[in-house]
Amino acid sequence: MSGRFTDSTTVITITDSAFYHNDNLVQGTETITNKGHISSGHLVYTVVVNNATITNTSGGITTWSTNQTRTWTQGESTPLNIFDDVWMISGTANGTTSTGNAYTIVTNSPLQVNIGCAWIVAGKFTLVMTNYPAYPITLDYGSGTCDDLATVVFNGTTYTVVML
Repeated sequence: MSGRFTDSTTVITITDSAFYHNDNLVQGTETITNKGHISSGHLVYTVVVNNATITNTSGGITTWSTNQTRTWTQGESTPLNIFDDVWMISGTANGTTSTGNAYTIVTNSPLQVNIGCAWIVAGKFTLVMTNYPAYPITLDYGSGTCDDLATVVFNGTTYTVVML
């Protein structure tokens, strides 16, 4: 860390090299950069991960990269109460599954993360599998209610999803 999380221009670098989760090796570097306050007064951060990998117990390797913008829209003035924090996240991600299928994800509308809620409460993204580019999957978290429901649109059909 080059400074405090809330200080403009602070850069935080997290590197996993020998970290295991459920016997899966997680490797990669995440860089979080505080870009300062925007005109609305909110703090903005960029989050960049390049070529992170998860090696599962059977040797399959999943890769992941992302470039995100995270805007802290509520809760900055109450640092001792993280449960009132609200973040808006937008950006892109891409990678490959452990079976070698490539994908991309693009945020269509910012994902709203209320720290006091177990689920993303609003926003939308589209997932495209490179092997099936004509069949994008769009996931919509709704309009801001803290619930476990989302909708998925696949091949013109809308499905309700109950998140766990």
